[in-house]
Amino acid sequence: MRIFWVVAALAVTLASPIASAQQIVVADPARHATELSNNMAVGGVMPLRTLYSQISEGAALNASVEAGLMTFERSIAAPRAAHAAVIEDMSLADTYRSIVLYHYYGSTTWIFTRLDYVRIGPTEWALSSAYFGSDWRNVALPDSPSFRSNLGNRR
Repeated sequence: MRIFWVVAALAVTLASPIASAQQIVVADPARHATELSNNMAVGGVMPLRTLYSQISEGAALNASVEAGLMTFERSIAAPRAAHAAVIEDMSLADTYRSIVLYHYYGSTTWIFTRLDYVRIGPTEWALSSAYFGSDWRNVALPDSPSFRSNLGNRR
């Protein structure tokens, strides 16, 4: 049955960006993404649902986002991830930053989550979009030589 839900998750358009009704502004995108990752590692999809709800200011979520979240909620047997990691942290000219999270919940359930931030001030970044899915192609960002990794020795 879990395989069905994972296949259904792939069929649903999960790679839809968030429509930002409320701007989330952070000083440190890496810390914000790591906090989300840590929360997802122990809380399953609920922290991701909370992020989308915060952005939409309580309005109903986009139908494809809601379907994707429900699919993953139903496929995760235990909300504690067997493996969680920040697998990409790329920036472009210190104005755009893309961070990809990976969570494996056992069996056939894993989630890639990509958070994109844009600089809006000397010390402020705004979350511009978020994507999630069980297929790397749902969140992969084609990069160029201009992108630089921010992971350094954090791996």
